Amino acid sequence: MHLPISPWRYNTEHARALYLADSEDGVRREMAAGEGTLYLIRFRPPIHSLRIADFTGYPADHFLTAVFSKAEDCNVAGRGPSNYIFSQVVAELVAARFDGMRVPGVRGGPGALYGNVVIFNRIDYWTDWLEPGATPYALTEESRLLGDFAHDHIAVAAHFIWEKEGRPHGRDLAHWFAAIDALRRARTP
Repeated sequence: MHLPISPWRYNTEHARALYLADSEDGVRREMAAGEGTLYLIRFRPPIHSLRIADFTGYPADHFLTAVFSKAEDCNVAGRGPSNYIFSQVVAELVAARFDGMRVPGVRGGPGALYGNVVIFNRIDYWTDWLEPGATPYALTEESRLLGDFAHDHIAVAAHFIWEKEGRPHGRDLAHWFAAIDALRRARTP
C-alpha cells in the first residue's frame, strides 16, 4: 500500500506524509470541500515512541501560533497565498528534527476545536498503526449528528489520566488519545 503522493499543506509532491485528525468532526471539517462519501479508518500511532512536536498549546499571541496560523491559511481562498510553499517550508523545518507534528485544526467557525497530526518520518509503518480490527467506515449523516466527543470532555478526561499517572511531562498526546479511548469505552453499551 502506498499513500497518495500529491502535494498537501505540509508535504510536497515528492514527499509522503500521513495526515490524521483526532476526531470524526475534524475529518469532516478538513475534507468539507471534497465530494462524495468520506471513509474513515482508526489509527493508533505509537505516540510514545514517535517524536511529535505539539504546536497546539501555545497562546494566541505566541510566535509559533502565528507561524502555524499563516501555514494553515495557505491555499485558502481569501485568507492566504494561493499555494502551499510557506506551510511546506515550515513542515520541512519540523521534519528535520521530529517524526511528525500536531497542529490545531482551523476549518469551521468558532468552537471548532480539534487537532491534526501529520507524520513525516516512519510512515512506511503506518499500516501497523491501524487500530486492531479496524475497517474503513463511511462518515454518515447519523455519525455527523451523533458527533464525536467535545474538545472539553476530552480535555477533562486527559487531565484526569495525567493526574492519575503522576503528572508526567511530555505525554500530552498519549493522554489525549487515551482519553478518547476511555470516552468511547464509556459510551459503548
